[in-house]
Amino acid sequence: MCAFFAPAHAGEIPENSEPYYAGLGVAVSFCTGCHDVGPVGPSNQWMRAPPFEKVMKRFDPNSTGLAADVKEFLILMKESKSRNQRMPPLGLSDTEIEWLAVYLAHWDF
Repeated sequence: MCAFFAPAHAGEIPENSEPYYAGLGVAVSFCTGCHDVGPVGPSNQWMRAPPFEKVMKRFDPNSTGLAADVKEFLILMKESKSRNQRMPPLGLSDTEIEWLAVYLAHWDF
């Protein structure tokens, strides 16, 4: 198990906050063109992408494996050809996916 995925509840910044803030950077750099990624502004209404808050409703916020669940979802989105046609391929590295999963799992949606 990766050290980034220590159990924590949504809304708590992990003790090792470096991956959390790196994940925020990934979200701002790669996702804000279409999605509301948290406290950085509204979704791009032209793209009609759901805010991360809505995406995260797919997951149990009390799961101790929330970051791992989110990472698995992101990997499926990266590899899947069945994602929404408007969503571009996720051009993220495995490390960036881990960071984004940590950010999503710890932000209080």
